[in-house]
Amino acid sequence: MAKILIAGCGKIGIKLGLKLAEENHDVFGARRNISEIPAPIIPLTVDFSIPDTLPAIPGAIEFVYIILTPEKFDDDSYKRSYVEATQNILKYFEKKKEKPLHIFFISSTSVYGQKNGEWVDENSETVPLGFSGTRMLEAEQLITQSSIAGASCIRFGGIYSSKRTRQIDRIQKGISKNYHDLINYKNLINEEDAVGILHHLLAEPNKETHYLAVDNEPVQECDLLEWLLTELKLSTAHECSDQSLSRKRNLTNKRCNNQRIRRSGYKFSFPTYKEGYRSIIEKLAASA
Repeated sequence: MAKILIAGCGKIGIKLGLKLAEENHDVFGARRNISEIPAPIIPLTVDFSIPDTLPAIPGAIEFVYIILTPEKFDDDSYKRSYVEATQNILKYFEKKKEKPLHIFFISSTSVYGQKNGEWVDENSETVPLGFSGTRMLEAEQLITQSSIAGASCIRFGGIYSSKRTRQIDRIQKGISKNYHDLINYKNLINEEDAVGILHHLLAEPNKETHYLAVDNEPVQECDLLEWLLTELKLSTAHECSDQSLSRKRNLTNKRCNNQRIRRSGYKFSFPTYKEGYRSIIEKLAASA
């Protein structure tokens, strides 16, 4: 069994770590605050923005998952959490006699800047429009250009779960009647499949340098909201202070093709947003 480091062991990392530990891997979960890391994941107190804390990582690590999260949505936080932290991780392993076999870096579809609903895949041009995608792409390049280990960058779309219910919350609070103007595509993935893909790739014999981790069906935001209105049995939207139409974060408009991860043999638990959100709505109704 392998020794695996999860650098940034938050919600996704914990679920992944527990799954890997069930298979008798030695899993080390590293983060600043280790109080929420459950056994049998072995907790490590590490701040990846502070190189002096990295020696807490044990030797002979074979696989590394880098699942970092910035403290704020601003350029300084993204630079510190992705670029500088990734540099620190790579520099640490450069000094080690025993190098990892493979590093998985969790990235984002924000590295793409397409704006006209184009289909994109792993070979498409990456020209980010915002600082988040720019910093993600910088970190990707650090990983893939390093000679320390094999590398895979997994570009996740919008992750949702029963604990990540932003779209459902928007519907229940009320959205503008002008939501039909929200024609940009959403590329989504259920959290269960996000964890499943990371787990699946560990055993993949021919690991690629890039993967798009999204479900099978990009959906225009207006269609997603319309579908949720129906599923939640809310007949119409109503006037409110929803600021969706003026959000500056949603600069891009593209459709992400997930054929590469599907060709690798991964089977989605929730192939589209419909299965995923329907499962969440059922859980929320049962717990109400």
